[in-house]
Amino acid sequence: MRSHTIAFALAALLAGAAPAVTQGKPGGCKGRIVADLGFSGLSFNQGHTYIEQDLTLFGTEPILSGIDPRGVAAGRLEEGDALVAVDDVLITTRAGAIRLAGLRPGTPVTLTVRRGGRNLDVRLMPGAHCESPPPPPPPPDRARVAARATLGVGISCSYCWSATMAANGTHVWGFKEPPEIRQVLPGSAAARAGLRAGDLIERIDGEAITSAEGGRRFGALQPGRAVRLGVLRAGRRLELTLVPARAP
Repeated sequence: MRSHTIAFALAALLAGAAPAVTQGKPGGCKGRIVADLGFSGLSFNQGHTYIEQDLTLFGTEPILSGIDPRGVAAGRLEEGDALVAVDDVLITTRAGAIRLAGLRPGTPVTLTVRRGGRNLDVRLMPGAHCESPPPPPPPPDRARVAARATLGVGISCSYCWSATMAANGTHVWGFKEPPEIRQVLPGSAAARAGLRAGDLIERIDGEAITSAEGGRRFGALQPGRAVRLGVLRAGRRLELTLVPARAP
């Protein structure tokens, strides 16, 4: 799982609940079109989850949440279902994570979920969702803020979740405990700032990473805009300033 370059990049894990569009591009959409499975979040009750570029690798079966009562999963998926496999490929494998990330609107998919101790196969036809870009900031930062940001790290977290807010398209994180830096990409923003594997991220811009505001800030990093991370390293607390780069 760690055999190649790892870089943390901000991206929606799945589209949030929104009216499905099955043909063409939703009118007025200035972002990108992504598959909508009718739920807005995945949570992790135990184990670890790894972030590798725009891909989330699951160390444990994620729990579905935010089922849209008008979406493609209505009456088929339920709150609290554990996602076991995508098209018969286990979600806890790299291939399963790639399948989930690569879903396309209008292409059928079979999700295997665990409910009440039983595995169920649910066939869905993903709809389409407009993932809105962030609102443009004032010049001269407009070009760089519109891009995705990367710190150049891989993180591991237990008891964490990630979702896209359907109302405005912003990405948020939630952490029950500080995430751990698992790998730092040489030459990255994290490497230049002195982050090391094993560091625990406790604060971001002075906010506890486990708070709602901390999770929001973690999901809103922007290229070229400095961020302060408070980390715990071998019993010592440090504050490091990083300037996220533009993600490839």
